[in-house]
Amino acid sequence: MSKDLHLLELGLDWKLALKRVLKDIRDDFWPDPFGFEDLLAGNEQAQQRIEPLLKSYQPKSGVSYSIPKTNFTIRDSIYIPPLDRLVYQALADHLIPQIDSHLSPSSFSHRFRGPSSK
Repeated sequence: MSKDLHLLELGLDWKLALKRVLKDIRDDFWPDPFGFEDLLAGNEQAQQRIEPLLKSYQPKSGVSYSIPKTNFTIRDSIYIPPLDRLVYQALADHLIPQIDSHLSPSSFSHRFRGPSSK
């Protein structure tokens, strides 16, 4: 990541990103036994814990696993560290209002929705 990019100065909605990541981790293939509560606990202190990490943020490499499925095919499962997931989600939340209208209207699987949507 460029030294010139200051994540905390981009106007990203960290609270919304945190809500979305906390919802998303519920169906992880390998769930964290503590739900990343040490880092992403959904309360006001979470943002205080995350802020110093975002000031010196360096993305980590994801790890890809080939998971066998019952029909003799492989499902690629990628593990991305929780802080990276939070940053990527905040960036996506910021960009999607401009992009959403350009997506196919017949595709509903990836439409922009609120964090409490099913």
